[in-house]
Amino acid sequence: MSVLSAGCDLHTSDNGDLDGFWQLTQMDTLATNRSGDMLESRIYWSVQGNMLEMRDLHNLHGVDCYLTLNFRFRHEQGKLYLSEPIANIRDISDSVVTSPATVKFYGLSRLDEEFDVLQLDGAQMRLQSAYYRFHFRRY
Repeated sequence: MSVLSAGCDLHTSDNGDLDGFWQLTQMDTLATNRSGDMLESRIYWSVQGNMLEMRDLHNLHGVDCYLTLNFRFRHEQGKLYLSEPIANIRDISDSVVTSPATVKFYGLSRLDEEFDVLQLDGAQMRLQSAYYRFHFRRY
């Protein structure tokens, strides 16, 4: 009698309060000390495992079009580091992002962005880059 044994690794996420779905609610420009209400922007971040997805849900010609950027990330010692962005336009293509202009729409200035984590709890998250402060609510 033969017995086959197969193993699989279950990958769980251990990102604490960072895991989950976040909606961008406000964005502050540090140079001008001005704030913008972003509730209607329909920009969401999703965090699980070692992936962070930025999703822009907007209406294109009456059809929902999902434009996403997927990043690898590290969250350590009060910092959040994003790297290796991949752009995805639903049902059209995936491509490695090679230009900072591609990530600028999301308020990022570099392909390997770094944030100070100012607040992170079960309901709110505030991140600060070199140019902007992002305010999120758990969604």
